[in-house]
Amino acid sequence: MQTNWRTVVAGVSLALVLIGLAGCTAANPSAQAPPSSEPRMLGRPRSALPPGLGARSQQLEDTARESESEKFQRQCEAGVNQWTSGQVSYPLTIQVALNNPKIYNVVVDVQDVKLPPDQMIQLDRGVARGEKVMVQCDIAARLTSAGDGVEITQTSTTGYDGWVLRTFSPLGMAEWSWSIVATTPVDQELQLELQPAVRQADALPALSEANAASFTSRVQVDATPVERVSYWFQTQWQPLLAITGALAAAVVAVGLWWERYFSRAARAKRRGHQSDHLL
Repeated sequence: MQTNWRTVVAGVSLALVLIGLAGCTAANPSAQAPPSSEPRMLGRPRSALPPGLGARSQQLEDTARESESEKFQRQCEAGVNQWTSGQVSYPLTIQVALNNPKIYNVVVDVQDVKLPPDQMIQLDRGVARGEKVMVQCDIAARLTSAGDGVEITQTSTTGYDGWVLRTFSPLGMAEWSWSIVATTPVDQELQLELQPAVRQADALPALSEANAASFTSRVQVDATPVERVSYWFQTQWQPLLAITGALAAAVVAVGLWWERYFSRAARAKRRGHQSDHLL
């Protein structure tokens, strides 16, 4: 049988072409597979971190996400007594009824977002005020009266010289409460002290645990006219007595002078009549 060389050559050429095409497809896989919609990671793959280093990296990431108040709380729990910025909410004015107890409430807040003072303290009649302060983890407060017309009773255990120590709660707040009773129908003043604390409205001095910040509250006393008049006479009777005595002495002196003057004039007049009769 005579071999058809043309057919053999054509078959070999076709086989070589097919083999070349198959090699190109294997060298370029993206040419045979459609593009994927999934995201591809660029660069070198990250190797797995050792267990200790991975935990430390996670801790650093958590610390970076902490707010200022959370950092302050964490350091307080660790025993680091540092300074931070806060807000003290207290009654600027408080209205009380005569001889009726009233709660005087104070809150120091170190949260990053500060609430209005009237939402922080219990105050149904009066004006709440908020002021910026620098405070530490452990903070003490004391409430005193400028006069004798208000009795103050601490609702919890009182420390040395009236100071009450507090630490901040997990919510970043420290709270104090006193019971006050107005015993006189006259407006009074209360003095609130925080230590250690510094008012941020002032020029910041060298911060130390001896720093104290003070705030004044006005106590407006509700009383009836009868109570006010009665109190006025109770407190003013001694001056009134002194004034009355002075007026009485003046009247007596004028009366004596008057009597002496007219008696002297009467005697002179009688002597004049007697002289006329003798002539």
